[in-house]
Amino acid sequence: MPQEAANINAELPVWFPGAMQAVERLFVAFKPPLSERLAQTAARLSQMNGATSIAGALTAMVATPGLALLEALRADYGIAVDDPQLQAIGEAALALYFYLRIQDDIVDEPELLDRASVYVAEIFGSASQRAFAQALEGSPRFFAFREAIMAAFASAALWEVDHFRSGREDEADLMHMGQKFLPMAVPLGAVALLAGRPAHLDPLTEFATHFGIGLQLVNDVLNVKEDHVKQRLTPVLRWLYAGGKIAPGEPPATIRVALLADAALQRALTWAQEAMGQAETIALGLGAPRLAAIPRNRAAYTQSVPHRLLALYFNVGEL
Repeated sequence: MPQEAANINAELPVWFPGAMQAVERLFVAFKPPLSERLAQTAARLSQMNGATSIAGALTAMVATPGLALLEALRADYGIAVDDPQLQAIGEAALALYFYLRIQDDIVDEPELLDRASVYVAEIFGSASQRAFAQALEGSPRFFAFREAIMAAFASAALWEVDHFRSGREDEADLMHMGQKFLPMAVPLGAVALLAGRPAHLDPLTEFATHFGIGLQLVNDVLNVKEDHVKQRLTPVLRWLYAGGKIAPGEPPATIRVALLADAALQRALTWAQEAMGQAETIALGLGAPRLAAIPRNRAAYTQSVPHRLLALYFNVGEL
């Protein structure tokens, strides 16, 4: 097995407990029926990534490293770890993540979350905007940035549903996939404005896009069986089907082995590493070496992905 990359999610930032406590208050702040839905949401979030708590889910090796990105950029900019505005940005980032998690599950897991879950998502979306406003004193520059980011994200998400999953080819497949992770740029942009670096907003958007491409390709490899079963077309599945070793609709038992034996796997991992390399270069160009270390870490993680895929096939080990 290749040498394991360090789990950059393992250590929670100093500002995390206060930010998490602020968000957790939302789960108990309302009367039924909203309180019942929020309790269900808390239980579901606690089980992400094989965990038993929300903190455990966020610190898992396979978790999107949003907290690590924020902490790295804070350190690169020299913002005090106990800055109350930073904690408010952390609260806003967590609420934004939960909002997007619910929204995404409504689309991808309709058997688990019904349409009424959109009202639960609204609680977190509103809390996120309120916390960002508190942190940045209602900065018009920030909210214009957030609006543009979320519009680009919404366009990419709709493209996936309306265009890509229909099976139509598109030269911009990977760029669109990366833009699904653009909301990561929102809290990073907030930290940049807190540090007085408005010129960093556009580069941080590019960073999030390239980083998102790398994350998405690795996710698509590890989730290939689930995507095949649910007929959710991804670039990895498209490349695998094109190789002829397995076709849409075939029994899923051997799809991981088929991917291990197909050039689609190396193609996906090579492109993931290249995308992470581009994200690292952008971060270094901003004078943010700690931020750059995170895509470098994720690029190293890709080396263990074939082993993890094999472990999933044999149902042993953890992600």
